[in-house]
Amino acid sequence: MAILKGNDRKRALSAAKAVAIELGSTGATFPCAVANAEAAIGGRLTRGERATLQEYFDDAVIRATRRAAKPPTAVTPITRAGAAKLSHVDAAAVQAAANRVAARGDGFAGHKSVFISDVAAELGIQLRDLDAFKDLLRPMGRAGLVRMSRADLVEAMDPGKVDMSEMFVLGGSSGPTWHFVNAR
Repeated sequence: MAILKGNDRKRALSAAKAVAIELGSTGATFPCAVANAEAAIGGRLTRGERATLQEYFDDAVIRATRRAAKPPTAVTPITRAGAAKLSHVDAAAVQAAANRVAARGDGFAGHKSVFISDVAAELGIQLRDLDAFKDLLRPMGRAGLVRMSRADLVEAMDPGKVDMSEMFVLGGSSGPTWHFVNAR
């Protein structure tokens, strides 16, 4: 594909900005938006184009976070069967559990990233209630009450833990995922 110039490049960048807004609102990373834009124009972005794309992306992330945010004292209620067993779980308890696991050196490769399933185990949540825990955890992560991240080097990780800890940011069964609660 040839590198686009002039109006063709402007049209391609305009479309890439729209995609960046969508990616930013769904929890994808900025490098995904850059890769999409560079594929659209057939080459590398200039510094100015990249900065503009970053602004569009960041604005979308901020808007999505505000839409998803709940007051820190409120936790979105869940309706799954295990909900009654999770009444003791709030953002502070989740963060404290992640901190304890990381302090023992049980985080991924000694880092402060702790698998969601390990946080659940630290809280005494049984495997059968893991989906209910994820339903409780999802709005906490989206609101920024608990820091979460995804597993990028899955080849170096226990595949069972990766699968058990996979949580879709927007719910459902597809889209961006989180695997870790980050200790502070």
